[in-house]
Amino acid sequence: MNFEFIRDIDGLNRAFDSCSNAEELAISMPDLSMIASRKSAEVLAKFVYLVSHSAEAEDMSFADILSNDIVKRYLNNRNVLEAFHFIRKNGNIAVHTLESKTLNDSLKVLKNLHFAFGEVAKRMRLI
Repeated sequence: MNFEFIRDIDGLNRAFDSCSNAEELAISMPDLSMIASRKSAEVLAKFVYLVSHSAEAEDMSFADILSNDIVKRYLNNRNVLEAFHFIRKNGNIAVHTLESKTLNDSLKVLKNLHFAFGEVAKRMRLI
């Protein structure tokens, strides 16, 4: 996967570095890749919230943003919401458990991250 497509897109480019980190760490450090993916997805969710509400998502958790009715209606795509939740849950597992993650785990999360960014960019007509 390659996240170069978000490098020059205002708003999405906020997550470019963490997306790149997730990509670079997928093989050598799957746990850290999944954490970087979660961070990237949270940045994307906050951007979706900003666009859909014309306001910052202050003091809202990642899960709260994803369960917000206006955000869900704005995205209007169950598969994208499921991808966000998959990334969030797996990133949390990578942070909060001693369970070792594998390359396969990090690649699944990375694939969902790429999908979420692509679909959000299309929804916002940024690509």
